[in-house]
Amino acid sequence: MPEGDQKTDGDKQKGQSKGNEDVKSTKKDVKETLQKKLAKRPSKVEVQEKNILKKGGKLAGAISALEKANLEKKLNQKIDNRPSKDEIEKECGVSEKLAPALQGAAKKLEFKLKSDALNRELEGRAKRIADAKKNESLVPAQNVAPALRAVSKKLEREMTKNKLGKLLATRPTPEELVDAGIVNPRISSKVKAVAKKLEHCRRTDKVGHLLERRQDKKELENQGILEKTKIAPALQAASKKLEFNLKRSNFHYSFANRKSIEELSNRGIINP
Repeated sequence: MPEGDQKTDGDKQKGQSKGNEDVKSTKKDVKETLQKKLAKRPSKVEVQEKNILKKGGKLAGAISALEKANLEKKLNQKIDNRPSKDEIEKECGVSEKLAPALQGAAKKLEFKLKSDALNRELEGRAKRIADAKKNESLVPAQNVAPALRAVSKKLEREMTKNKLGKLLATRPTPEELVDAGIVNPRISSKVKAVAKKLEHCRRTDKVGHLLERRQDKKELENQGILEKTKIAPALQAASKKLEFNLKRSNFHYSFANRKSIEELSNRGIINP
C-alpha cells in the first residue's frame, strides 16, 4: 500500500478517537449538570404546597374539578342571598336624598357619632365602677379568686377598722379643742347645733341691718368717696392708674425743665 494512503487512514483513526473523546466529555458535563439540577429540584411536598402539583395522584384532576364545582356553587349561593340596594341603605342608614359621592362621608360621620356616644357611655360606666369601689366596695376585686373574695372583704374591713382606731387614738382631746377655740365650753353639747344656727341668724340680721343703712351712690359721690365719672366700674381702677402715671410724667418733665435760681433772681422773682 502506498505511503499516502497509510497516512490518510491514520489521520482518520485519530480524528475518530478525538471525536469519541469529545462526545464522552460532553456527556459527562451534561450528566453533572443534570445531577446538580436534580439535587436542587423541590420535593413533592414543596410542589404540592405551592399548588403546582395537585394532591390525589391519578385522581387529582377529578378532585380539583369537584372542589372548583363546590366553590362555584357556594359563590352562586352567596350572590343569590346578598342583600339588595334598598336593604343595604336601610341597614346602613344611608339616605336616598344624599348624592352617591356623599354617602361614604355620611356613613363615616354616623360611625363617628356612634363611636363617641359609646366612648362616653364606657367612660361613665368606668367612673361609676370606680366610685362604687371607692365608697361602698360593691364590685369585688378582679384579681382575687372567687373562693378568696370573702376573706379579702373581711381583711379589708379589718384594715379599715384598724385605720379608724388609729385616727380615734390620735384625735385631739376636748381640752385641746377648747384651747384651739373649736369648742366652746360654756355651751352644752346638746344645744351646740341650736347655738350655731342662732349665731348664723344673728350675723345674717346684722349684715342685713348694715345693708339697709348703707349710703347710696350719690351720697358717696357728694362726699368724695366715689368719683363722678362716666367710665365703667370695671375700668375705673385702670383709668385712675393711667391718670396718676400722666401726672407723674408731667411732674418729671416740669421738674427737669425748671428755671435755675440765677434766672429767677435776674427776673426779680426771688431775692438773691
